[in-house]
Amino acid sequence: MLSLCTTLGVLACLPDPDMRTTALVLIMTLPLAYIGAWVEQRYRKRQNLSYNALILWNRRGVSHPFTPDRLIFQALAEIFAMNFALFLAGASAVLVCIRLAQPLISGDLQPAWPMLWIAAAAGGIMALRMRKAYAVAAAALLVGIFVTI
Repeated sequence: MLSLCTTLGVLACLPDPDMRTTALVLIMTLPLAYIGAWVEQRYRKRQNLSYNALILWNRRGVSHPFTPDRLIFQALAEIFAMNFALFLAGASAVLVCIRLAQPLISGDLQPAWPMLWIAAAAGGIMALRMRKAYAVAAAALLVGIFVTI
C-alpha cells in the first residue's frame, strides 16, 4: 500500500506527468513496497508487548486500572503516525529525484502501457516477503527480456 499511495501521490503532485515520468515514478517506488512490508512486520513484533499486557489485564480482572481502549487508541495513533511519516519521506524523496531527473529524460522513448502494468505488478510481488516469489519474478523478468530481444 505504501508503494501504491506514494506513486499516486507523487503523480498527483506533478504538473503534467507523461509516460516516461510515470514509468520512472513506478520504478522508484518499487522499493517502498518492500520497506512498507518490512516496517509492518517489525511493528507487529513490537505489538506483541501490548498483547502480553492485554493478557495480563484479562487475567487480573477488570478491577485493574489498565484498559484495552487506551491500548487500541495508542496502537492506532502509532500506526497512523508511522505510515504517514513513511509516506512523506518516500514521496518527498521520489519527488526530489523526479524533479532532478525530468530534464534528463525529456527526449527518451515513451514506454508502453504493458510495461507500466508490469512495473506496477512488481510492487505487489515485492510486498509478499517470500523469497520464492522474488525468484519467480526475477525469472519472469529475464524471460521477458530475452523474448523481446
